[in-house]
Amino acid sequence: MSIVKPDEMNFSNKNIVLLIQGKHGVGKTTLALSSKRPLLIDIESGVDRVDAYYRKDTLVCDSYKQLLNDLETSDLSAYDTLILDTLGSAIDLMTPYLINQNPKFKQDTSNQLSQKGWGAVKVELKSLIQICRDKKKDLIIITHCKADKDGETTIYVPDIGGSMKDDIFNDIDLACFMETIGNKRTVNFSPTDRFSAKGNHGIAGVYEVKTLEKHENNNAVAELFKTYREELQNEVVENKNYNDLMTSVTNKIIACKTDSDLNTVLGDILGATHIYSSKEELGARLNAKAKDLGFKFDKGTKTYVKS
Repeated sequence: MSIVKPDEMNFSNKNIVLLIQGKHGVGKTTLALSSKRPLLIDIESGVDRVDAYYRKDTLVCDSYKQLLNDLETSDLSAYDTLILDTLGSAIDLMTPYLINQNPKFKQDTSNQLSQKGWGAVKVELKSLIQICRDKKKDLIIITHCKADKDGETTIYVPDIGGSMKDDIFNDIDLACFMETIGNKRTVNFSPTDRFSAKGNHGIAGVYEVKTLEKHENNNAVAELFKTYREELQNEVVENKNYNDLMTSVTNKIIACKTDSDLNTVLGDILGATHIYSSKEELGARLNAKAKDLGFKFDKGTKTYVKS
């Protein structure tokens, strides 16, 4: 085990998990294929609906056991992104696999999952996501949505059974809802009263999905992930700068003995490039030090003077 300090963390190669939600036919798969060097895991057998020019290498699975075996034994070095299309189909695929492992995962009167079976699905899905993470790949999970009602409001929820629609958000970094508004397709990373979503590290709000014409470059998600990583790494640098500033000026405050010392540090605080709430925090520390030394801040001269 190695302990890494926050200022030393490096997220430049972080693998991202994105959930794309939306109704049938809105373009979720084509959007997912705009990621960097993708491999489509086509559980739904829907790659034929993607424009031929934008199709990418595709893994076709007849059983969940085959999917696990392919992920374990295939050479995936040519790919940076795995696309699970769709989440509902993956659950359908793993259902007989889990029931075969334990008959209690099946309802007595049908081949549907029992309550214990849905619990097993949650565990298995977490395991599948972790397998993809362990491959050091980005992961995009596609799910269809269905309309439901919350009073007078129409809401859209992932078209999957059990309570999976709530649990899936615990295992992802980003989630967007894709829809057509007027004649424009959009993705929204901010939750509303109509759907759940999840933004982070500079990714939030609504983005327009460009209509691809004349075989334009399909790289929207690749650019989105690049922005995410850059912002995440910028936050590390910003946090380091904050800590360095706070340590440097606090040490100067501790060393103050005279009104001249206090006013010199005050000038340093006023002239610094501040981060977060550093100006307010350092000002409060300087005021506390001045009080201990028997000085006060004079608003007229804007300097520390003898109390």
